[in-house]
Amino acid sequence: MAVAHSPSPASTGAFPSRRRLGRIIRIFVATLVASSTAIAPTSDAGAASRTVIPRPGSLDAMTFHGRGYGHGVGMSQYGARGRALAGQLAPAILAHYYPSTTLGSRSGTTLVRVLVLTGVAASTTKPAVVTGRGGPWTIDAIGGTFPPDARLLLAPTAPGASTWAARVVSSAGASLASATVSSGLVARPASTSSLLQLTSKPSASNVYRGELRLRLTTTVSVVNALGLDLYVRGVVPAEMPSSWPVEALKAQAIAARSYALYRLHPTTGAYDLFDDTRSQVYRGRNAETTTSNAAVAATAGLTLLRGSTPANALYHSADGGWTENNENVFVSSSGSIVSGAVAYLRGSSDRA
Repeated sequence: MAVAHSPSPASTGAFPSRRRLGRIIRIFVATLVASSTAIAPTSDAGAASRTVIPRPGSLDAMTFHGRGYGHGVGMSQYGARGRALAGQLAPAILAHYYPSTTLGSRSGTTLVRVLVLTGVAASTTKPAVVTGRGGPWTIDAIGGTFPPDARLLLAPTAPGASTWAARVVSSAGASLASATVSSGLVARPASTSSLLQLTSKPSASNVYRGELRLRLTTTVSVVNALGLDLYVRGVVPAEMPSSWPVEALKAQAIAARSYALYRLHPTTGAYDLFDDTRSQVYRGRNAETTTSNAAVAATAGLTLLRGSTPANALYHSADGGWTENNENVFVSSSGSIVSGAVAYLRGSSDRA
C-alpha cells in the first residue's frame, strides 16, 4: 500500500508529521449527562414503528466520518489508480489534482543529489565499504579503474582523526590501491553497466546508479548523485505499486519528477533530497521494475509547471473522496495557519 510521501513546503514551517492519518478526530468522553440515557420501552410491541430521537449531549447524537491516509494535499495515489481504471490518461489525472499547472519538459539528465547514508562511525575493524557491481568503476583521488566486485574500504587513520585510510581490494581480498584522504572522495561508474553498492547501508536497497559522493568528517555520509530520470526510476515503484495501471504510474512519474525539481538547489548544500519519507522514497536500482521503468521512459522529462517553474507536486496515499487545501494541513504546532494558499494545491471533490 502506498503511503503519503510528500513533506510540507520547506518555507512554511509546517508542523504535522507527513505520515499521519488524514482527518483524524479523537474524542475523549469524560462523563455523560444522566439525561442523555435513552428510555427503554416496557415491551417490544410496536418497536419497529417507534423512532428514538437522541437528546442533546447524547453520544448517540454524534456522528463523525473520516477516511484517507496521508496529508490529503495534491494527488491521491489511490485516486489516480481509480481514475486510470476508469480510463483517464495521466495528463487528465494530473490536471484534476494540480489545477492551473501545465505540462512542460526538463532535461532528464539534470543532476539530483540524494542523501542515502549519514553518520556511519567507521573503524579499522569495521570500515565503511563501497562495492562496484556489474562493470568497471573508478574513485577520485585514487588512480586506476577497478573491476566488478572490488571493494573500497574506508577507516580513520586513528580514532577521531580527520584523515582516512582508503584501500581498494579485489573480490578475493588482494590489494589493488591505497591512499590517505581527508575531506572525501567520489566513486564513479566507468561504464553504462556499472553500479555502486553502498555495502555499509543495512538495506537491500543499497545499489545505485550514478556516483556516490563520500563525505568524511569524524563519520561517513554518502550522497548519490545521478540524473533526474534515473532518480525517478528508483522513486516510482517505491511510491506506487508497479502492478497498478500504467496511466497512474505515468502520473506518479511526472509528479515525482516535479517534486524533485522543485527542491533542487545545486549551488548550495551537499544534497537536495532525502531517500525516505522526509522527501519522497527512493530505493535505487533494486527497486526498479519493468513496468515502472516503462512509465518513466514514456514520460521522459515531463514536468508539472506553474508558469515556468516546476510545481511543488505534493501527493499522498488516499484522500477519502476529497483533497485538502495546503494551508489547512501544514500548520503550526498550535494549529494556526502559517503558509499561504498555493493555487494548484486546492481541495476538491475526488468522486466520479
